[in-house]
Parts: sequence; C-alpha cells; structure tokens
Amino acid sequence: MRAKLKNKACSAEFEKTINELTHLFFEAEKSRNLKTRFENPYLVKCWEKTECTRKECPAYGADNLRCWQIAGTHCGEKVVGTHARLLDDCKDCDVFKASTQNSMAELGELFNNMMFTLEQQMDQIKKAEQSLEHRVAEATIQLKESQAQLIHQEKMASVGLLASGIAHEVGNPLTSISSLVQLIQRKTEDPLSQERLHLIRKHIDRISEIVRELVDFARPSQHGAEAVSVNEVVRSAIGFLKYSKQASDVRLKTDMDDGLPDLFLIRDQLLQVFMNLILNAIDAMKSGGALTIKTFRDKGWVRIDFTDTGIGIPEGNLEKIFEPFFTTKEVGQGSGLGLSVSYGIIENFKGRIEVDSTVGKGSAFRVFLPVPEPQR
Repeated sequence: MRAKLKNKACSAEFEKTINELTHLFFEAEKSRNLKTRFENPYLVKCWEKTECTRKECPAYGADNLRCWQIAGTHCGEKVVGTHARLLDDCKDCDVFKASTQNSMAELGELFNNMMFTLEQQMDQIKKAEQSLEHRVAEATIQLKESQAQLIHQEKMASVGLLASGIAHEVGNPLTSISSLVQLIQRKTEDPLSQERLHLIRKHIDRISEIVRELVDFARPSQHGAEAVSVNEVVRSAIGFLKYSKQASDVRLKTDMDDGLPDLFLIRDQLLQVFMNLILNAIDAMKSGGALTIKTFRDKGWVRIDFTDTGIGIPEGNLEKIFEPFFTTKEVGQGSGLGLSVSYGIIENFKGRIEVDSTVGKGSAFRVFLPVPEPQR
C-alpha cells in the first residue's frame, strides 16, 4: 500500500514537473525569451551552504545564477573554468546533490542549463552578427572610396591627355601671335595702338600661363628629384605670404614636427602645391580668419594639414574641386587649375590629398606623402 502511494506521489510530481517544463518551453518559444527558468524548490546557493567567504568568486552573492552556470568559480581549492558540460562536472558536488534531491529537480536543472547554454550561444551569435555587419559596412565604405578614387584617376588621366593636346595646339600659334604683337609694338608710336597692343600682350601672357599650367598638369616633371625637408618647403611657402595684401588679415599658426624624415621628390612642385593650398585658404578668408598648418608623422605617411576658418566649400562641390577648370571664383580671378595641378603633383609623388569642409566654418586639406620603406 505504501509503495502504491509512493509511486502515485512520484507520478504526480513527475506529471507536475513535465507540465511545468512544457509550459516553460511554449512560453520561451512564444516570447523568444531564453531567460525562462524552472523554479527549483530545492535550489541551494553554494556560497550559503559552504559558508564561502571568497568574494572574488563570480558565484558569490549570485541569486539568479547557479554556480554550475558560472565560469571561473572557486570550488574548494580549484577554479572551475568553463560552463558545465551537461552538468557532468557537478555530479559529485554536495551543492548540486542538495539542489537535485530527486530526478524531477535534476530534470528541471537540465532544462535550466539547456536554456542557459542557448542564451549564451545566442548572445555569441548576436555579437558575431554585429561584428559582421560592422565589417561589411566598413568594407562597403572602403569599396565606395576605392571606386570613387579609381573613377577620379581615370577621369584625370583622360583630361591629362586632352590637356596635353590643347597645350600643344594653342602654344605654337600663341607664340607666333606674341612675336607679331611685339614686332608691331616696336614699329608704331601711336599711343592708342600701343595701349591696345599692351592689352593684347597682357591677355596673351594670361593664356600662356594657363597653357603652362596645362602642361604641368598633363606631364608633371620627373626631373630634379632630391631629398627634401617638408618643413623647409612649408616655411618657404609661408614666406610668400608677406607679399599678399589679403594675408595681412589672416592669423597664421604652425605646428611642425621636427623629427620628420626627408622625402625624395621635386621641391619646386611641392612648393607649388603648398602655395596653391595657402592662397586658396587666404581667398576663402577675405574678411580675415585663421590658417593652421600642421606637419606630423601618420604611420607610413608624412602628413601636412592646412586648416582655415573661411567660407567653406558646399558639399556638392567637394567632388569637383580637383577637376580642371572648376572654380567658384569670379571670371578672371582664377583658371581653376590650381587644385587639379596640385592633385596631379601629389599623385605623381604616390601620395594623396583629402578634404573636409563645412560651409560657414572652414576647410581642411590634408596632404599625405609616403615615407620611403627603409625609414618606416
């Protein structure tokens, strides 16, 4: 009779446990909540049962986690490293035995451990997904930048060929016209004719200057390369500022790294780039402002930053500023070749130019020049 009652009680407890676990399964599936746990009436806290005082143990004071679900717990004199593997590591533990006094409680703890493991794995999957999304986003940005740079390089190469042809076709007749104008000037004494001929020569000189810039853009010189101090070239470019009336209202600040290595390149071309960037900054600050020039080592590059507080460049123009003949200046104030020539020169040095700008706040041009391999 007692055996029947005992079996009946066990059967009832088993049925109750199964019903509870089934309910928990459905709840977890419905709510997508992996934190669902079986409430074990026999659960014993290891740190209370053993009167443990090792507060450095991650299980110490943990009310909502079983000690067999926490990595790095101090069990006696040894540290248990990983989470329990189907609770195999805990079978002989007094705390676990006390918490699983019958098969129903042990079944519940198996359920809890399964949910705990699923939760940990889902967290790892989410972190992996986030990492993958971040890497894909970075790769997409890099790909877009590479595509834009490639398109720009192809465009510049095509324009370079065109510029070379134009310079040749325009240069020869221009020389002949200039010679004829000078000959006529020597043969006439009429003041009005002299004035008009002088005006013609002035415009011829302007056209000649544009042609020279076209030639420099199309075929940057490879001759005259030498070991050059970037800081010295910056100082030379700054020296020209004293000849500019507009520069009188510009506050200049420099921050130059004296430990920069010399670079093997063409000094005059680099000076031309720096002059173009400085003069553009001054033009952008007609009402006054500040220009900061900074040189420093940036990994495998020597970097030169030109930061002004000028009118800034509209976002729609940022992709165009390095294109030949693009200019926002008034007619006669610029040919639109300064930045495109500078771009070609720096690219010929195996470097690059980057720009950031905000309308009303200013612009920052960054020149990157590669450091030779032995000096990296």
